Amino acid sequence: MTTQIGVPGFDFEIVSFDALEDAPDGGAMNIVDPGESFQMRVRFTGSGAMWTNLEKLELHYHVRYYADGIGITDEINLGEFFGHLTLGGGIYEATKAVSIANPGVYKCAATIYFFTPGHGQFTGLLGFSDDLVVMVHPHEE
Repeated sequence: MTTQIGVPGFDFEIVSFDALEDAPDGGAMNIVDPGESFQMRVRFTGSGAMWTNLEKLELHYHVRYYADGIGITDEINLGEFFGHLTLGGGIYEATKAVSIANPGVYKCAATIYFFTPGHGQFTGLLGFSDDLVVMVHPHEE
């Protein structure tokens, strides 16, 4: 999935981006009732010497979730998730409970920004995924 890094010794990968049932160990889904709560989850990881140093520094990350209606439906900011890297963290997971009120088909996206509190975002250290489609329909059962 798309990342904007290009720095030697720094590999960043968005492993997956999906919608899950709003339940413990909820399974994947992409059709929901209007207003039904579901989880958006993005999973990412990194490698290389620079990534290890950023984990040692416990660099913070900010994930934003969006839904862009196809056709006459709305564009929606679905919320955000904050976390921080930890040394040897492996695959990081950012999950947010969301809902979409209006029926339609939505192309969903997640952006990931890295930052340090009080100093702002690191230019160029970001990634996004936009390959998830969710249908909101009143008769999803």
